[in-house]
Amino acid sequence: MKYWFILCLALTGPVKALDLDRKSANVAYIQLPTDPITQLGNRTVSTQVSAFYDTYETRQTIENTFRLHGFNRVEKAGYLHIEFRFDTLKIQETRVKTHKREDKNRDGQTRIKYTYTPELEYSVGARIIIHYPDGKQQSHRYGSSYIKHKGETTPSQTSAWNYLNHNINELRAELYHEFLYETMIEFNDKLNAMHGYQPIFGETSFLIMDSKKYPEYADYKKVEQDLKAIFGQMAPHDDVAALKPALLPIIRFLDEIPKRYPSNKRAHRKMRYASYYNIAQIHYWLDEFNQARNYFQKVIDNDYREGESKRMLKRIANDLQLLQINQVKSRHLNPQAMPNHP
Repeated sequence: MKYWFILCLALTGPVKALDLDRKSANVAYIQLPTDPITQLGNRTVSTQVSAFYDTYETRQTIENTFRLHGFNRVEKAGYLHIEFRFDTLKIQETRVKTHKREDKNRDGQTRIKYTYTPELEYSVGARIIIHYPDGKQQSHRYGSSYIKHKGETTPSQTSAWNYLNHNINELRAELYHEFLYETMIEFNDKLNAMHGYQPIFGETSFLIMDSKKYPEYADYKKVEQDLKAIFGQMAPHDDVAALKPALLPIIRFLDEIPKRYPSNKRAHRKMRYASYYNIAQIHYWLDEFNQARNYFQKVIDNDYREGESKRMLKRIANDLQLLQINQVKSRHLNPQAMPNHP
């Protein structure tokens, strides 16, 4: 009877303030494509370049920047053939903008200062075409007919004009290669989202108790350290099942906490929220999407900060769709060792 009284007091008596901190852990996975080439032998890509500044530097920028993950580069006749067409950069107008500033000295006299900013307007464009073996093409356009560039503001109007007049060729080349590089990065992201198997390295977060008055405090601190260490071993091409044995004790610990805090008090709901959320995150990154979905739903049903869990349910639905499209069971895989589907 005495122990039951103490237990009831713990569950129904005054509730101590509970602080939760978000702590990060590394994650890594393969971003699965929305339109995969499922036959391994067809994962080849070739490129063709046509550019206004068709120089060694231009070709090196394209060669060094272009990457379709999970595909082999071939000299010609790849299953996917990418044609890069970068147009001429045209300078439309050059001007120097004058800035006037007035202030007063200690004697109350007005002083006027002028500064000058060199500016130019230019246009540049690109068209990148994906050629498919069935003769179909997909064209992507980049650039603009109106882009503004500003140089450094200077107190000398002559210096501002010299920046434009004496460096115009260098400026044209610099702006062109800046556009080329940014276009390549943007196109890479788009192409890999459609067809590639891009390794992603990022972070996720867990909710860690930071309230020493609770008996779970020390265990939660160990959980934080263990999660960082275990998730730090995650790699895009490695099976995450190897991480699960080390994570099972953490899942069991977290799964017991809601039983100790069953009331509808805010601190109890907050404690359950952290447990359910952390377990959901562990299952999610183990690619155990059904279990993750169940625990994110528990967060929602717990009625405490359910917004993120609702977003995660949508993300899980999208992940499951990509798994089905790619005919795989995990986001952690070696694209070159995938089953060969027709």
